[in-house]
Amino acid sequence: MNSTGLSSTYRRLLIAPRGTYFLSTLNQLDLRLEKNFNTGGNRIGIYADLQNIGNVGTVTSVITRPQSITLLDSSVFALPFNTPSTVQAPRQIRIGARWSF
Repeated sequence: MNSTGLSSTYRRLLIAPRGTYFLSTLNQLDLRLEKNFNTGGNRIGIYADLQNIGNVGTVTSVITRPQSITLLDSSVFALPFNTPSTVQAPRQIRIGARWSF
């Protein structure tokens, strides 16, 4: 153990200066359209939720540690540093209705 009481497992050697690697700004426009109808003492609502209207595919995370994946044929493929690992979800539309009584 070192003088701080932590093992070397928790030490990180930062080679590049802070701010060298960063992700693009995430821009996403979501919209909800809803129409309510009053019928007697009940209320019926029809709505549509639109997510990521611009259908932007921004990278939201990258690989920062050495990793590899094993393919179906048992071959191993190394993933290089800064490879995109997650991309923003594509445009989605949800249509629904609700009944309040």
